[in-house]
Amino acid sequence: MHKENGCVKCLLAQVNPTIGDFGGNVAKIMEAYGQGIRAGADLVICPEMVLTGYPPRDLLLKSHFLEECLHHLQSIAEQTGPVGLIVGTLDRNASGAGRPLYNAAVLLQKGKIIAKRYKTCLPTYDVFEEDRYFEPARDNTPIAYMGEHLGLTICEDAWSHPLAIHESHYGHNPLKKLKDQGASLLINIAASPWQVGKVAVRQRLFEAQSSELGLPVLYVNMVGGNDELIFDGSGMFVDPNRGVVAQSSLFEAQHLWVDTQQQATASPPEGPDVLDEEGQIIKALSLGIRDYVHKCGFQSVLLGLSGGIDSALTAVIAVEALGPEHVMGVAMPTRFSSEGSLTDASKLAETLGIRYEEIPIDPAFEVIKSSLSHLFADKAEDVTEENLQA
Repeated sequence: MHKENGCVKCLLAQVNPTIGDFGGNVAKIMEAYGQGIRAGADLVICPEMVLTGYPPRDLLLKSHFLEECLHHLQSIAEQTGPVGLIVGTLDRNASGAGRPLYNAAVLLQKGKIIAKRYKTCLPTYDVFEEDRYFEPARDNTPIAYMGEHLGLTICEDAWSHPLAIHESHYGHNPLKKLKDQGASLLINIAASPWQVGKVAVRQRLFEAQSSELGLPVLYVNMVGGNDELIFDGSGMFVDPNRGVVAQSSLFEAQHLWVDTQQQATASPPEGPDVLDEEGQIIKALSLGIRDYVHKCGFQSVLLGLSGGIDSALTAVIAVEALGPEHVMGVAMPTRFSSEGSLTDASKLAETLGIRYEEIPIDPAFEVIKSSLSHLFADKAEDVTEENLQA
């Protein structure tokens, strides 16, 4: 353990959970915790709802889901030692008023649950519908930890600011309230989905919050694909005077080491290579495909190759995501297919190193065409028939 005038050495655990896979998610949390211990961390910080995966949606309406979550949270707590561990999870609203659940951030240490803090700002725009499931926190106070006073917040709590992508309607800034109560270090755990341009907006937002409040900020975000949502990670340490001084890679389950004292004065800033917009799109699509396939229990994919640009791009991204040995391309020509389209499809497969098969479907096409013949009686053959092959 380390303690130097309130300095905290942290591991920001950029974890890729699977929705509802409590056993798998616990294993990833404990792997990160062990890595933090070996690195000499005082605190390991995991993302929002890392224990359940995000978004669990209507699984939250099932009582057994909450009970299983709480059971696994307790088991994690019992495995903790002197190094603290922050986990995003669920908690029960025991007040009897309002919605039955909280979106929670929990500090675990020495076999116990030390502190709980709940999400204040519940988003109900775009892909979010948290107000349907959760009760918002009515207050939040700093947590005393190793000479620091931690202002622990969850995702949207930091977006009540003019720089937010969506217009804020919360009427207050939870981070400022924590500063006013004596917080010395702000922590935001998140499950913040990626979209084009959001990485830059998010960085500007946290730099503004840190600068305006005069406090350092630790930000850890989920990474991975869950159905239609892709999480980019991009955890960071933000200094109020220097902006982002350390940042984890995009779209990778990479943990970030932060020494809040040392990196506040280090030069130059540490960070990964910057991806341009096109690079981010390719990485996001690749991660989304890889996680969809693997989290659904599949091993490989089959793609239709037409010889055109759409199927070619899809094949390239699939190979990037899964490797050529897990991708098969199929061309299904009819008499309408040009020789060039088949040549292009074959060449693409050869270039990518994937298995390729041609399966002519003229017999099947003729059956379908024959079954529709009474509808096309007395009409000249045109593009309508050609489109039947699709």
